[in-house]
Amino acid sequence: MRDAVQRNPGNTDLSVALADVLFSEQKDDKADQVLGQLRLNHKDRADVSLALGDLFLQRHKLDRAFDEYRRGLDSAPGNTELQHRIVECYLVSGDVSNAVLWNGKILQQNPKDLTANIARARVLLAQGKVSDAATILREQVDEARDSAQARYYLSVALWRRGDVNNAKSELQQTLRLSPDMPAPYMLWPKSICLWERDRSAGIRGTQRGGQSRGGR
Repeated sequence: MRDAVQRNPGNTDLSVALADVLFSEQKDDKADQVLGQLRLNHKDRADVSLALGDLFLQRHKLDRAFDEYRRGLDSAPGNTELQHRIVECYLVSGDVSNAVLWNGKILQQNPKDLTANIARARVLLAQGKVSDAATILREQVDEARDSAQARYYLSVALWRRGDVNNAKSELQQTLRLSPDMPAPYMLWPKSICLWERDRSAGIRGTQRGGQSRGGR
């Protein structure tokens, strides 16, 4: 892969993949060199900032993800994908106030933005407003029936509201839409645990306490 990057120093996908490997090998300095060269080759490119931010977000390096996304917004302030990622970072970090602020800007521009409406529902879930969140998510599923993300968060809201059967149904629909996702849950009559991870993150779940303990 290193040879491929040397032959194609401007290839974003190759450089990001190599940096990811180097980070996994705990060769952070070398990974940063690869990414630094990529930035030099693609100054003021929003798509490169998006790719680098996603790399750091997936590796749970939120500060660095923020830096990349903001760098991209400096050159492309109206880029909605970058704005979505900023919201995601705030949600993952638990900074609900800033998530609401940034998400509100997106919704002002486009009230029907699917990702922003899902984020609005996630904020409501974090605030314990489960029924309001479920209403928004049901609307999003009705508008975009093939959205695995909308169905997943709807299943979370339904479970937290106590509607276990429909929560299971939405999770099954999510798997149908995204069969390559990892196993999303272990279902037990009285024990289901669902939680959010990001971004991007897909569907994950775990059994807690067997059938003798109630789910959250």
